[in-house]
Amino acid sequence: MTTLDVLVLGAGPAGLSLAAACARAGLSVAVMAPDPEAAWIANYGAWAAELPKDWRAWAEVAWPEVVVHVDDARRHVLPGPYVRVDRRRLQAALLASVPDRRRGTAEDAPAARLVVDTTGAESPRVPRRGLADPGWQVAWGEVLEVEGAPPEALLMDWRGPAPPAGEPPSFLYALPLPDGRWFAEETVLVSRPGVPLEALRARLDRRLDRMHVRVRARHEVERCRIPMGMPLPTGTVAAFGSAAGFIHPATGYSLATSMRLAEPAARAIAEALSGGGDAGAPAALHAACWPEDRARAWAFYRFGMEAFLRMDLASVRAFFDSFFQHSPPVWGAWLAGDLPPIDIAAAMLAHFGRVGWRVRGQLVATSLGPQGWQLARELAATTTSRS
Repeated sequence: MTTLDVLVLGAGPAGLSLAAACARAGLSVAVMAPDPEAAWIANYGAWAAELPKDWRAWAEVAWPEVVVHVDDARRHVLPGPYVRVDRRRLQAALLASVPDRRRGTAEDAPAARLVVDTTGAESPRVPRRGLADPGWQVAWGEVLEVEGAPPEALLMDWRGPAPPAGEPPSFLYALPLPDGRWFAEETVLVSRPGVPLEALRARLDRRLDRMHVRVRARHEVERCRIPMGMPLPTGTVAAFGSAAGFIHPATGYSLATSMRLAEPAARAIAEALSGGGDAGAPAALHAACWPEDRARAWAFYRFGMEAFLRMDLASVRAFFDSFFQHSPPVWGAWLAGDLPPIDIAAAMLAHFGRVGWRVRGQLVATSLGPQGWQLARELAATTTSRS
């Protein structure tokens, strides 16, 4: 029996993107999942600038701008395009690039020179650099037929109602769709522990009432729980996508990163295998995905996530009002995970100077706590490895 070059475990966007890129690199590749053609159920949005150049082929709609409402008085208009991905077209396009699709799990894996885990952030097969204590992004979303919905695309709407006492704040993410329907999602950016989904469903209904939006019909429901701030993998086991730590600790996004890194990851795999270095292929893949500057940037983002966990609604509003006063190249690269560490530090200092004393106190408290020490250790570790 012929041994594959690469076997990809998982057939989500990350797995299929990597498998397609490996096929283009001339590698023999197969995808294995319980049902490799099972319909994707998650909704995906991303900035066009983060996506591959052919994004229009599988975009459902793109908005020239999106809006952030900090409160009833403060509003930021962010230049796009911002893209809602047509998950069915994207899946079909990727499946067409990976004809070898097999049903099964890791226990059923055929012989392969490299097995890559893309089965998600909580995969038990991928060792990490520390113990997992994620924050949780939780969202309840629905596709609605409505009367009275605003026509603008809302990236974040932090206008009331306030959350129940002791619970984390949430925002509305809402997009007008081409068929006249409305995708509305109530989202807690990050909390520990995660907020119950039914609580967010109730919050969404209260918000729609406050906005005087009348729901005529409800269609698709999205139930979303994303672990954020997971420790990076060690690189001893090949992983890609969320399994490799791609979930952005400040946003919860990972699709664009997986698609953007698929080609360099496949090249690194092909180079390692071509030299006969099968044992070194996991480390080569890890190095392609996690160059030292990007790993250091992720440490900053995780620190920011920990600071955010301390914030109530008033602090969150002040935080984002200041954040979107950065220039679009800065906040855009921050959200994409592409801002170099030195620029992250500069942006954090500018941000610290603009927010009020309440938020400054929360940032300082995080710096002086375990999360601050963890940031210092991670930065020192990467600096030492470069010397």
